[in-house]
Amino acid sequence: MKRRIVALLLVLLVGSWAIPRAQAAEDFTLDGGELGFSLTVPGLPAEEIAVEIQGHTVTQRHRPSQTGSWGGLLCVLEVVEPRSRLFSGEYDSGAYAVVAMGRDRVILRRALTGVDSGEETMADYLAAADALDLAVLRQQVKMDAPDVLPAVNAGRAYLTAGGAVRPGEMLTRGELAVMLWTLLDGEKLSPPETAAFTDTAEGDCAQAAETLASYGVVTGYGDGTFRPDRGVTRGEFAVLLHRFQFAAPMGQYGDRAVEDRFSDMAAGHWASAHLCSAVSAGWLRGYGDGTLRPDQGVTRAEAVTALNRVLGRSCQGAAVAPELENPFADVDGAFWGYADLLEAAGRLTVDIPRQGDRPLPEGTAVSWFVDEACGFAAAGKQLLRTTDGGVTWTPAAELPTGQVGELFFFDGETGLLCGADDQGRPVLLATADGGVTWEDLLTAGAFAAAELPVEQFPDQNSALTAVQAVHLRPAGGKQVYVDLLYRPYESIYPTEDGLRVHWQRLVSREIAAGYLSAAEKP
Repeated sequence: MKRRIVALLLVLLVGSWAIPRAQAAEDFTLDGGELGFSLTVPGLPAEEIAVEIQGHTVTQRHRPSQTGSWGGLLCVLEVVEPRSRLFSGEYDSGAYAVVAMGRDRVILRRALTGVDSGEETMADYLAAADALDLAVLRQQVKMDAPDVLPAVNAGRAYLTAGGAVRPGEMLTRGELAVMLWTLLDGEKLSPPETAAFTDTAEGDCAQAAETLASYGVVTGYGDGTFRPDRGVTRGEFAVLLHRFQFAAPMGQYGDRAVEDRFSDMAAGHWASAHLCSAVSAGWLRGYGDGTLRPDQGVTRAEAVTALNRVLGRSCQGAAVAPELENPFADVDGAFWGYADLLEAAGRLTVDIPRQGDRPLPEGTAVSWFVDEACGFAAAGKQLLRTTDGGVTWTPAAELPTGQVGELFFFDGETGLLCGADDQGRPVLLATADGGVTWEDLLTAGAFAAAELPVEQFPDQNSALTAVQAVHLRPAGGKQVYVDLLYRPYESIYPTEDGLRVHWQRLVSREIAAGYLSAAEKP
């Protein structure tokens, strides 16, 4: 009898568990068929999603919200085939972000969604939209013939050291292709199965040009040639600075069109949008006579300097150690771009006090030694100090933030610290009393007004909101680069994967102290 009761209970338990499992909503699945991809989103109910495929466009809507002019629009995917069409003009705006890369195609997500069905379905609509955001799609979209999505390796050396660097000569298409291919970890990318150009010999130039062309980054001419020895104009260079990052030119705020800022920019210049973006981002600069010279060739030194700015490795003003061996035969320390050329070749060393092989307190996140004896260390929310080279450490002060990124002290009193506050917002803290008191320069006003690109935003507060991270990079023992990584103001589309710009400022002790003094004023 007991066995029968136990068996009956087991049946009831299994049955009560199986019923809701059988009734559980199926996950949304999309079979792209001839479009060459599939998509499954766990946790997104299939019955809530309506899919429409027209040509190479896949539109997904939230069924309960299909009213009004927007019709519950959730996500629009575009299949670009072949993938070399990516920058043909049809898809190279901020409205698109790359989801997945295939051997013969690329999947894009269009930043265009909307609902106007009222509050009744809003919560479910927002949940569905989150389930189809860019990060999820990149994980869940499966290509039938997948390939690598190129990513910039910002720390790579991309200029050959040794011999003549020819800083004043015009950069050629072949040379630029090799630089960009190197920064994209070209060895990891898949070259096309058939050659696209008839005039590229074997070697790095051929592999770079062929591979980048298959991704749409560079293009050839109608006769099937690449013309690697042809020079690159500043306008062409501005376009390629965006393409190799797979980013559209940044939007601009206000009416200061590039044609109005430079006397030689004709209205409707073919590269005006990219030139304006490159100038606004600080990659390219005009000349002292008020010209931008878009059709003039870009020199090798100008190109290296601009690429370093893109990568957050700008070195203008950096201290080059006098004993550093010069790897170039035709340039020396007096040349305006010497430090940037060294950085691009992976040969730059800055003159800073010895930082390695020092005893540090337990739990140290970051540290900085002003000289052989004086040093600081951040451990948790505590700042510690040494005056004997790290043999002994004593508490100096409580830190206002526990998320510390980098630390830099100009001397034993004045220093900078970057990181994030308890809400994850970036901070740039400065002290003039050895860390006892700190001031956030980002919110103090004077620093932001002078150092942030506030003219590119509606107001200073929106410029501050755009800052996503702050980093410190020593430019010698007495100067430091403050690297502000920010998302530009977009005048048309708020993109999930838009351009992110390094805005670097060289800060000395005097500059930091000046901003601290300004912050202390009522």
